[in-house]
Amino acid sequence: MDSGGIVILTNDMARKGGTNRVIADLIWSLAPQADIALITLDGDPSTYEYPPTVPMESIQGLRFLSSHRTLRAIRSVGVVPRLGRMLRGLNPRMVMSFLPRANIANVLARGAAGLSYRTVLCERNYNLAQYRRDAVGRLFLVLMRATYRHADLIVANSHGLGGSLRTDFGVPASRIRVIYNPFDLDRIERLAAADGRAAADQTGLPVIVSVGRLERHKNQAMLIRAFASVRRAVPCRLRLVGDGPMYRHLVALAKRLQVAGDVEFTGWLDNPFPSLRRAAVFALTSDFEGFPSALVEAMACACPVVATDCPSGPREITLDGTCGVLIPPRDDAALTTALHRILTDGPFARDLAARGAARAHDFDITKVVRDFRVVMEMDGSAAGQAG
Repeated sequence: MDSGGIVILTNDMARKGGTNRVIADLIWSLAPQADIALITLDGDPSTYEYPPTVPMESIQGLRFLSSHRTLRAIRSVGVVPRLGRMLRGLNPRMVMSFLPRANIANVLARGAAGLSYRTVLCERNYNLAQYRRDAVGRLFLVLMRATYRHADLIVANSHGLGGSLRTDFGVPASRIRVIYNPFDLDRIERLAAADGRAAADQTGLPVIVSVGRLERHKNQAMLIRAFASVRRAVPCRLRLVGDGPMYRHLVALAKRLQVAGDVEFTGWLDNPFPSLRRAAVFALTSDFEGFPSALVEAMACACPVVATDCPSGPREITLDGTCGVLIPPRDDAALTTALHRILTDGPFARDLAARGAARAHDFDITKVVRDFRVVMEMDGSAAGQAG
């Protein structure tokens, strides 16, 4: 890249969905107007393609630490010398990083390399809830609190997350900008219309769908328990789209509740949108989020949604529950009631679906990219003066 370009820095690009999809969409949208390079901390292959004008480099050093969670915090610091040398060669005017490890390294590398580029950190999750649960996570919080206040700007993907950056990490409000995740609604519509037969349930029963990593904080166990209750009153099926470490636990739970025959685990799907388009209801049951993309995608597919009112994102996305049903986190009874009503009250479900589809247009990629372009065009004269 030429001197004065923009580097996008992240942990790795090996996993599909989530933050990596956001990064790929932004690169495709921004590259025609900007000189962009992509750097990953880990040497994992990318699951996405990029414009040929965008070079991609990976930091291989200390890679053996990346698979050990207890050493990831050390890696955030250990990669700094090599990252600094790489950035000196590129001499960017801005480094925009995603996720805590890359964000920490971004701030530290600027000082280590003696550069004056503008640091923009992009936060995607409610980190206080995610990391305070164990000693390793608390070490991450210490590093984040020590480095984030030195960034020139932090982009949060929800106002709730922005509030946490102020109150929990001491970041001044003047250095926080809220930009929602981008969604290519035209692409979602095209994909939702494809492969409809494969998404259809052969029994003809209404299907409850959830899309997300099978992780503890996503709390799909709550959804399986609520489904078992609803199914006794309303014949229906449950489809869980995603993979992750809780898979075996969730399969065992479905068997224990005697609903395994009506619970489908699809694994990761490159195209979940036909399932969302055909679903009777989409359920998000997380204990915490940053900005749950699957919720917006379900709304874009005109699927009525129910979501936990967790920190952060669902309340903002559903406009205080006017575009979807909000329930308290970890409340099986409230989830059961909400699912039952959507499955049995046709006018209510259709109204939710219409409201949600209209709301999804507020997150269209063309609007979000304009906001990111404003960040990219900001005067970098104050870079290095933060904190």
